[in-house]
Amino acid sequence: MNNTKNLPKALPRGIEKACAGIVESVLTLPYTEYIERASLCIGENYTADHRSENERQRLVEAIKLNMIDRKEYPFTLLQRRYQLPITIRAFLAEKRKFTNQLAILCGFLK
Repeated sequence: MNNTKNLPKALPRGIEKACAGIVESVLTLPYTEYIERASLCIGENYTADHRSENERQRLVEAIKLNMIDRKEYPFTLLQRRYQLPITIRAFLAEKRKFTNQLAILCGFLK
């Protein structure tokens, strides 16, 4: 994976919206592959915490829904629905990693 630690904490709003649009409605290659590759960076430390792949996949789905519509899918709803064992701060950090990685793969960032 590309190192996203040197990227800004917040992406420009246009890039965030473009990434959300790709997650929501683009079902063709290479974008489906980009989404899959970007999702691999989510929960990288879960293996160190002995969390299951199933929990990581639930977190990936929750992040995708939150990206698509933060108002319809707020963290508190997603935390209950997917039984996420993380704080909102950790959730937002994982979401930022995913969005940054997807933006890099799509060519929006270098």
